[in-house]
Amino acid sequence: MLVTPSPKKRLNDMTCEDLRSECRKMGRKVAGLKCELLDRLKELCNKNNRGWEWRHGSRTSCSTYLAQGEHRLVYKGEYTKGPRKGEASVWKVFKTGSVFEARFFDEDINASRKAASLIKKFNIRNSEKNDQLPIVHMNEPEVWVEDGSGKKGLVEPFIEGQYQKFNSNTGWADPNHPLMQALSHYSWHVSEGEYLLCDLQGCFACGRYLLTDPVVLSMKREFGGTDGGAAAMKNFFAHHVCGRYCCSAWSKPAPPVVRQPACAGTSFFFR
Repeated sequence: MLVTPSPKKRLNDMTCEDLRSECRKMGRKVAGLKCELLDRLKELCNKNNRGWEWRHGSRTSCSTYLAQGEHRLVYKGEYTKGPRKGEASVWKVFKTGSVFEARFFDEDINASRKAASLIKKFNIRNSEKNDQLPIVHMNEPEVWVEDGSGKKGLVEPFIEGQYQKFNSNTGWADPNHPLMQALSHYSWHVSEGEYLLCDLQGCFACGRYLLTDPVVLSMKREFGGTDGGAAAMKNFFAHHVCGRYCCSAWSKPAPPVVRQPACAGTSFFFR
């Protein structure tokens, strides 16, 4: 069954109390004037500091194992200091001996920044076409050092609710989330074939998408082991099926070529 975005009030029509309630759901600062609340809800990135100007340093524990992929380990912790104190956090670290460990952090941060710029364009485009479509947000990771061990990890807020995979970097897609498939297609179109945002995962709740750890495929293979370059882009589009939110005018690589099966997991492309 397809996920149809439910009608919701336009942000500008909401009262201050409605806006504060939405900010609480997003884990964002609730104080301020209506214009400040509106700006806060439109902010793309979900930050470790909740958007506060925090100069005293934040901390988080790294205690409970959550999951692992081919090269990464994921732990759930809790913020012990800072604007998110008491809230759940996530640590992402590379397994010891991974061939990608030395350059992982820079590539992951750069991929997150590029993903944010592509999502921002998608949100702007959607707000101009239909301002009742869900806003897409994403977690903004930062490199922190664990107290005591000195071990580095990527830290970001924990995503509450039902965690879902919407598509992968090989072209697998959940047809129940056509807006996510449109986001991937649009990213290639708006970047004129330079980038493709995929491997989208996170949570859909309260009329909003919150994503984490996306993959960016690039022509120059700028973003590490999950970036399979032009070949992976063609493979993605060979499996892609346009849905209700894709536009027939959006461009596609020609010709798409199946190079590997579409699998739900995140694939690594060795050079």
